[in-house]
Amino acid sequence: MLADRLCCAILIGFLSAPLAGCGASSATPDSSPLKAELELAPAVELSTDPARPTLAQRMDRYGVSAISLARIEDFEIVERSAFGTVARGGETPVTPETVFQAASISKPVTAIAVMSLVDDGQIALDVPAERYLETWQLPEDEAREAVTVRQLLSHTSGLGPQSYPGLERGTSPPSLVQILDGAPEAYTQAVSRTSPQGVYAYSGGGYMILQAIMEDITGQYFHAVMEERVFAPTGMADSTYHLREADDGAALSHGWTGDTLGLGWAEYSQAAAAGLWSTPSDLARLLVAYSESYRGREDGLLSSGSAQAMAQPVVSGMGLGFGVNGEGASLHISHAGWTLGYRAFLVFYPETGDGLVIMTNGQAGNHLIDDVLRTYARAHNWPDFAQSTLLEPALWTEARLSELDGRYRVTPAGFEITVQRQGAAFEIVSGRGSRYVAVPAGPDHMLITETGGEVGVDWETGVLTLWNMSATKIDPGDRHD
Repeated sequence: MLADRLCCAILIGFLSAPLAGCGASSATPDSSPLKAELELAPAVELSTDPARPTLAQRMDRYGVSAISLARIEDFEIVERSAFGTVARGGETPVTPETVFQAASISKPVTAIAVMSLVDDGQIALDVPAERYLETWQLPEDEAREAVTVRQLLSHTSGLGPQSYPGLERGTSPPSLVQILDGAPEAYTQAVSRTSPQGVYAYSGGGYMILQAIMEDITGQYFHAVMEERVFAPTGMADSTYHLREADDGAALSHGWTGDTLGLGWAEYSQAAAAGLWSTPSDLARLLVAYSESYRGREDGLLSSGSAQAMAQPVVSGMGLGFGVNGEGASLHISHAGWTLGYRAFLVFYPETGDGLVIMTNGQAGNHLIDDVLRTYARAHNWPDFAQSTLLEPALWTEARLSELDGRYRVTPAGFEITVQRQGAAFEIVSGRGSRYVAVPAGPDHMLITETGGEVGVDWETGVLTLWNMSATKIDPGDRHD
């Protein structure tokens, strides 16, 4: 039987109070809540097993060697914590000053700079973007009509591509025009229409157009615009949109199995869309500065009107750079970031002044982020992120438990997974090395404890349904190793 979602908070003692004297300075190692033994709140909690996974256990399972976070309370940074090492098996500890790839969190940071240009009268949100472009022009088709800056900021322009692949370090970086044109040197698709205008469709290409607009109207390179309008005013001294050249203590990227990827990280020349290197502390400083504008500070980073506009949805769940959800005290802006070997997330409640920024260095770091976010949300009584599912495992017969063991081909994606029995549950292992525990939750379905996702079981055909796809058992004589 599946119980109702838990609404009660698990009060974790050393998380429930702000760190004394922390402010914007580094928390000492002894006072950091991020410790190996910190118990995390998983997506699915079992009524038969009250034990909760620890931070160290989850980092090992997800192949993450470093996690760093900054917490905001009542419009002030009250905690800066870090745990782990910059590389798996290494000895260099991660600190609050260790930089990570911020990935798509690059976009809302870019959006704040765009809104500062709106405040200065250099950009208008509802003017066709084409009017601001000089070095590059939109394609000569219907996608060119009435594509506005507001649409570019809110992912409603209808233009793609959705995202960009990283390039191996040392690859000659493509120019902005080559990226927009999809030239061979860019190893990516050109900007073109991929969906109807006015409909939300995530668009890295749209933010690259914004980068071109910013450079054309200011006569400055993008990174200089960001330094002048965002980093310097907010004290983001550890942030940059430059490509990183040296192994100077940055957290290295790790794959699904926890191995360091390639030369330490991939390079993203698409700066506005994915090129930001930063720390949770710097991003928290930005959120605090944003909150001052939101509350009406006249000499702040933005006008109050622009700051408040960024916390209003353009389409359901999406505003001008940030995701926007809730209302009143529950109103929050957020954004996730995914690049090769890095995962990040930020959330901020502009009405209450609470927020959290988390950065990790693993492909499966998003699962770790979910666990930590859920744990912090419970400890600090934040709405929207604190709930888990309490599961009373279903009792399956020995025959059924044994029946699912085997290798499956997932369609239409085409990859394979292995389902391995572990007592009264199962471990699902993908070809890339990601692992999940699935527990029987009813006569014909299981729940994945790491994510809460459902795995359906058709006992007549043996077909599993998971991740919105079907998985069919492979005959031992038909395996593709």
